[in-house]
Amino acid sequence: MTDTTVLITVTGPDRPGVSSVLFAALIRHGVDLLDVEQVVIRGQLTLGALVAAHHDPEGLQEAVEQAMASISMNVQTSLEVPDDRSVRQRATHVVLVIGSPITARAFGAIAQALAGVGANIDSIRRVADYPVTGLELMVSPDPSGGSEAHPPGTLRARLV
Repeated sequence: MTDTTVLITVTGPDRPGVSSVLFAALIRHGVDLLDVEQVVIRGQLTLGALVAAHHDPEGLQEAVEQAMASISMNVQTSLEVPDDRSVRQRATHVVLVIGSPITARAFGAIAQALAGVGANIDSIRRVADYPVTGLELMVSPDPSGGSEAHPPGTLRARLV
């Protein structure tokens, strides 16, 4: 039997205990943790966990939804049977954006340049806030490994 990958995304006001409630539900279902990330922006939590469910993924989904509802958090789950095509290469590049301020226009241009060469922004985190803003982007390359349209060095050239 193939494991089912379950992506769980919890959102709502940040407060102590949210992670413990989620992981208590995951423990009861004996899942393997594949990835987890959390960010809090202005008091709002976004917590994502990717797990491998060995049996009863629908039961896991229901248990997680009930657990999060018990503490008034929003949750979204999606089930997927993994295959080789759904696996994206992990981030191998770091892009550091520094500005005072960083405008939406400037950040949008960076996002477009990355998308234009098939790269994906895996995560963004603030690394500085005064006197300049600094954002660190973890970026994974085009999973096809590049092509004639995007030879090595294209990402750097587009961003510069």
